[in-house]
Amino acid sequence: MNCFQHPQKPAVGNCTYCGRGLCQDCTTVVDGKLSCRGTCQQETTRARRILAETEATTSQRKTIYETSSKVYQRSFVFFATIGILLIVLGIILLFSSAEVPGAILIGLGLVLLINGVGMGRAGKKMKALAAQVATQGTQS
Repeated sequence: MNCFQHPQKPAVGNCTYCGRGLCQDCTTVVDGKLSCRGTCQQETTRARRILAETEATTSQRKTIYETSSKVYQRSFVFFATIGILLIVLGIILLFSSAEVPGAILIGLGLVLLINGVGMGRAGKKMKALAAQVATQGTQS
């Protein structure tokens, strides 16, 4: 095979971007790979830069998902604990002849408990997303 630009010269390799044969004069090395000088060299450099940015973004997304998961899980513990305490206090007030405040506390406790369960589910989803991003990052 000969060089695509200099047909009289033998090719020393193929461009990793366009696949054409290259002689010594037309060859440049970008990140350890042969490339045509000029357009293919720029495109190969651009592709490597985009790949590096994508890997950095993937790492950032994983960190965000892991942090969000921890925040949601802590919120779950907080809201569920406060909700259960309010429900217990409301039940105690119901049986000690303070029905209205007891009912209000039970209602508030249920709202906080339901909110806490939602936070727990969101935390699990964020944890799953972090694992999914980590898996995708190792596959590419």
